[in-house]
Amino acid sequence: ERITGISQEDVVNRKASELYGTGSAPFLDVYSKVVESGVPTIFETYFPPMAKHFSISCVSPSKGKFATVFHDITKGKKAEEALMEAQTKLQEYNQNLEKLVEERTNKLRDSERLAAIGATAGMVGHDIRNPLQAITSDVYLAKAELDAMPESEERKNALDSLDEISKNVDYINKIVQDLQDFARPLRPKIEESDLKKIIEGIIKKSNHLPSNIKIKIEVSEDARIIKSDGYYLNRILYNLVTNSVQAMPNGGKLIIRAIKDGNATVLSVEDTGTGIPKEIQAKVFSLMFTTKAKGQGFGLPVVKRMTESLGGTVSFTSREGKGATFIVRLPSKRGKR
Repeated sequence: ERITGISQEDVVNRKASELYGTGSAPFLDVYSKVVESGVPTIFETYFPPMAKHFSISCVSPSKGKFATVFHDITKGKKAEEALMEAQTKLQEYNQNLEKLVEERTNKLRDSERLAAIGATAGMVGHDIRNPLQAITSDVYLAKAELDAMPESEERKNALDSLDEISKNVDYINKIVQDLQDFARPLRPKIEESDLKKIIEGIIKKSNHLPSNIKIKIEVSEDARIIKSDGYYLNRILYNLVTNSVQAMPNGGKLIIRAIKDGNATVLSVEDTGTGIPKEIQAKVFSLMFTTKAKGQGFGLPVVKRMTESLGGTVSFTSREGKGATFIVRLPSKRGKR
């Protein structure tokens, strides 16, 4: 009565299957073996009609005699389950903690490595740019002298060589700039910036753009003036344009847009290049990840870092073989023209 909550009067002359609604006598298969063999047994089970766990001992000392003893072990089972659950959670916690420690350790190592890279880039950047500037000046003077010479195969070859030198100087400059931009602390200077002038300046600066790439610039009037960091905007767009150009080795179309979308200014750089394979799309903003023969994998991480420092987001859409579109959303307060 204490265990079941059912009185003696209610159970006398009633079948257990009827009393508990089990359809057949509970544990009859175990009891039958004990009766047939005479070998006592003890087992644990969960009995749904009572929602309790039992330890059941049963014995048949002689033919026609049978007895069972029920021990309610529900509390112990619940404590055991709670303990197992706690142990499982503790194990999961320890695993997560180990993973977190490993991630933090790796990030710390990366931070230390980046700090070292940044310090090195800062120290050597000035020394690198001095001779690069001298090379740029010499290339300019050499081109001016060649322009005054009559047309010839030698003149054409010399001009082609000077163009290649200029391209490589620009590439070295970009490497140094990306290193410094990624490693140094970012402190945006918010001021009015003219997006159309910035984009046109980037295209003009990129005077080595292949002739087989058609460029289209679309800047809506209400998006042209933005309060943001002009230098950061320049670097963001320059890296995205460079990325798109490199994705079109056989030529194509490059479309740069700026529009207003509510309280945001949306910049997009669209190309018809090779696109980004699905298997690497999750890694494109990862530091030092690149699939290019040339490159250190700093360009897109710099874009992401600078965009986020301005309170914005960067994303992309791409179809392999069809091209890619990078989208930068920036919070903006429209400036005065």
